[in-house]
Amino acid sequence: MKRSIQKIKNAHKKISRKIRPRDRAEAVQKSISKWMDRSKDFVSTLPTVNELREEFADWHSFEPIGLAEISPA
Repeated sequence: MKRSIQKIKNAHKKISRKIRPRDRAEAVQKSISKWMDRSKDFVSTLPTVNELREEFADWHSFEPIGLAEISPA
């Protein structure tokens, strides 16, 4: 069983070595561009800094609640 797994690994190594550097670079570039597209979609859903400032403008007056006030009597 271990020998067959090792044979598969060695065959994969040989195949991956035969890939031309240009093809490998193109594959890397495709994966990078795909990742960039996904990250742009994610970033576009995030709120801007100004929106966050407006949302949490009153935080300077925020006073933490003690545990005694939260827990039921």
